[in-house]
Amino acid sequence: MGDMSEPRGAGMGGGLLFLAVVLFLGYLVITTIVGILKWIVGAVLVLAVVGMALKIADRK
Repeated sequence: MGDMSEPRGAGMGGGLLFLAVVLFLGYLVITTIVGILKWIVGAVLVLAVVGMALKIADRK
């Protein structure tokens, strides 16, 4: 990461690079959040199924 020597705002190229980095970081954040949500939803579903199974087992 030795691009600190470049002057800030180096024309359109710098702006496009900045935009690409922002989009990439946003994509990473979104995919991470979606992944976490999938785990949470999966855990909730498993707990719900286990809870239902225990209720059914208690009735018998």
